Amino acid sequence: MIVYYSTGSGNTKKLAEKLDKTALSVNQYEHYYQDGLYPKFVLACPTYCGGTGYKAVPKPVIEFLNKHRQHAVGVVGTGNTNFGASFCKAADVISEKCGIPVIAKVEITGTKEDVILIKEKLSELF
Repeated sequence: MIVYYSTGSGNTKKLAEKLDKTALSVNQYEHYYQDGLYPKFVLACPTYCGGTGYKAVPKPVIEFLNKHRQHAVGVVGTGNTNFGASFCKAADVISEKCGIPVIAKVEITGTKEDVILIKEKLSELF
């Protein structure tokens, strides 16, 4: 399962939907599994605020992980290489804070090659 956070551009959602797994937004995940039996997931998350420090991770993602980090098994970062060293910084922060691996870092919605690589890594996890 892929859980993603995406805003107006929808880029992270578009990537999540390419991965041939159930893809739910952070809001859908909580409502979809109201029985409390939450499945393991890989989080797909963009980097915000120029990627500096804790502000790299969007606030709704922090709130989501405060409730569900025990179900996370990996993270995929999305971003824009124009931000240089801050490219996909949120994935690094989430990985460190949650003790999970960074599965991939992709630009915008990812290339065909990115999608193939992520699918391979997901098949190892699930």
